[in-house]
Amino acid sequence: MRLRILLFFAVFAASLFPNFRAVRAEVSNDPAELHKILDEKQKQFEEIEGLFNKEDVNTQVLLEKRKKIKELRAEVQTLADSIKPMRDRLLADLNDLGPVPQPVEGVPFVPEPENIQHRRTELSEQSSALDGLAIQADALVSKSLRMQERIASLRREKFLSRILERQAPPYSPELWAAAKENLEIQANSFWTFVDAVREQNPSYPVLIISIFAFIAVLVLARTYSLRSLRKKIEELESMEDDSRFSKASVSSLLSMVITLLGFSFIQQAFLAQGIIHENNLTFSNQLILLSCFLIFTFIVTARFAVAGVIRRRTQWVTCFIAFLYAFDQIALAFGGTMGAAVELTIIESYVVTSLFALMIFAGSIFAFRASEKGMKFFIPQWVFLLFMFAGVFLLFSNLFGYVSLTRTVFERFVMLLSFLVFLLMIRSVARSFLRQIDSVFHKPDPDSTKEDERLLLFWLSLTLDVIIFFLCLPLTAGLIGVEWQEVQDWALHAFWGFSIGNVNISLANIGFGFGVFLLLLFMTRMLQNVLKDKILPKTRLDSSIRQSLIQLLGYLGLIVGMMAGVSAVGFDLSNLALIAGALSVGIGFGLQSIVSNFVSGLILLFERPIKVGDWVIVNSGEGIVKKISVRATEIETFDRTSIIVPNSELISSAVKNWNYNDRIGRVIINIGVTYNSKPRRVREILLECAKEHPSVLSHPAPSVFFKDFGDSALIFELRVFIRNIRDIYDVSTDLRLMIWDKLHEENIEIPFPQRDLHIKSSDLEKVIEKISPKLAGGPDHG
Repeated sequence: MRLRILLFFAVFAASLFPNFRAVRAEVSNDPAELHKILDEKQKQFEEIEGLFNKEDVNTQVLLEKRKKIKELRAEVQTLADSIKPMRDRLLADLNDLGPVPQPVEGVPFVPEPENIQHRRTELSEQSSALDGLAIQADALVSKSLRMQERIASLRREKFLSRILERQAPPYSPELWAAAKENLEIQANSFWTFVDAVREQNPSYPVLIISIFAFIAVLVLARTYSLRSLRKKIEELESMEDDSRFSKASVSSLLSMVITLLGFSFIQQAFLAQGIIHENNLTFSNQLILLSCFLIFTFIVTARFAVAGVIRRRTQWVTCFIAFLYAFDQIALAFGGTMGAAVELTIIESYVVTSLFALMIFAGSIFAFRASEKGMKFFIPQWVFLLFMFAGVFLLFSNLFGYVSLTRTVFERFVMLLSFLVFLLMIRSVARSFLRQIDSVFHKPDPDSTKEDERLLLFWLSLTLDVIIFFLCLPLTAGLIGVEWQEVQDWALHAFWGFSIGNVNISLANIGFGFGVFLLLLFMTRMLQNVLKDKILPKTRLDSSIRQSLIQLLGYLGLIVGMMAGVSAVGFDLSNLALIAGALSVGIGFGLQSIVSNFVSGLILLFERPIKVGDWVIVNSGEGIVKKISVRATEIETFDRTSIIVPNSELISSAVKNWNYNDRIGRVIINIGVTYNSKPRRVREILLECAKEHPSVLSHPAPSVFFKDFGDSALIFELRVFIRNIRDIYDVSTDLRLMIWDKLHEENIEIPFPQRDLHIKSSDLEKVIEKISPKLAGGPDHG
């Protein structure tokens, strides 16, 4: 099954890019034969160029000649590509013979041997002949490009002259008289055609009944689907506009598939009965397609109206425009089959395009008035303004007789608008499917924001939009009148690119270079994971060293991937010296800090003054080193906040690192006891507490210092070393608790500060005099 899919895509790519199918033909090595082939190609170019001066050449002939020129240019380019290696081989053979001997004064001249002279002359003549052939081939390639530009110019001129050709105005009596006369003839021809079909097909009434039965089934299905859609919309009245559009699109597409199957059945039935045959096959297929288009329009607008996407008035305006388009195309096809007069076609075009202009003008006026009343529309307001100006333009163009221009605008408008609506429907259905994927693979976190919850959906939708955009560019170009061959040329030119000097800039090279970069980056990440999880844990290297090795490997893979990607795009890495010179100037002005931080990051990884996992104190704060990146180092504080410190600051300023050599650290605990305590006993208690703690090291041994006689206590200091400085707070707490318990058991008190209060006698007498009357009066019960 996979092989069949691959074969299908290979065939599709070959049909899209026909140059892929071209097999390089065997090219003769004889310069005379090559000269003969180039002369034949030049004659063919001159014959085609002679057609440009003819006035009666039509667009179809120009398209055929453009295709022929493209084939000739490919053949000439193949010859030019084969001449170059032949010339290089001849030059290499000449170089092997060495330089021609020249007479030197004072030295006897030794002439070159005759066989060498003959060989040199032969190679020089062949090289000169190949040089001429290469110049002739390049000239033909350039000529072919100019001829293609001339064809494009002629086609533009013919297109403009056709659509700007002025016909008899719609108020001309002669035009209406001739159209009326031809209309009677066409009506008689139509009924004659109907009678002939009925006589040739006895089962014609049965087929008509079958068609009406199909239409009845279609109406019933439409009614049921509209009720189902209306019920869903009523159940979810608060849904967004995108959800309404999506549900209406799904319902419309399902109905469109059923309708298409029904019309396919009708077409096969007509073919089986002989109603559709070779003489009317084109007209019949066009009639069926236009009927499908008309029914599709009714289906889509009805569902959009039920879903609240469009107004009812917009629905009927759209359906009327679709009816005008279908009627116009059927009338043109039937008139072309029956030989309708030009005057009748002109009148029909005037009527159809004028009605179309009035409809879009009136619809735009209604939209503007509704917007002033507060109504909202799915289409932006500026689009209605554009429609209104288009309606006025078409009406005035018809008044002045530019019917070809108005018809072209009318047809392109209907086709582009229909394609855009269908594209939006497909996109809406695809987005609803992506929402289902997002709901399966991503469970929303109640603590996360709405944007975080929709991150996967955003990237999937963006990828879908990009794919749809690039796939629809050639289709849109074809709808506005660009030939498919030109679309192929544009696609090939964009894919294979253009040359700037010796560098070819193309989507293919850019995509290949980007793919090489991603591949090497992916391989680097895989190697990093293998080293991190499989190899380095089996070694005795410190965790910080392992982290540094992994980061250095990542930087190396990134640099190699970038260089390989740039080389794959087509840039010569030897020319990067100029870019490096330009960068040095930029570094001197504005990139000093960036480069300084980058170099400092490399120094941190190699010299390792700090490592991942170290406890450091910097000017910005203190914490644990979490990551050393290219530009900055991340330090996580004990409050779980991150400090981003530029690498240059860690190199140029002082950094206190608790874990630079090892994890051993010192803990200092100060304690005061009363003057009634015995200092030697206190010292023994403190040493006992230190020795009993499991995290305290015996070497260096704990020490106790009698620091001072305080105001109210004897001050002691306990100093111990612990295995891991990160446990400093836990060990300090444990030691203080142990000291408290020991001192409490020994009835040794920890005093609090005492103060002596001195009062002057004169101030005391004044205070007593003030408060004695109040003391004599007793409490106030009043």
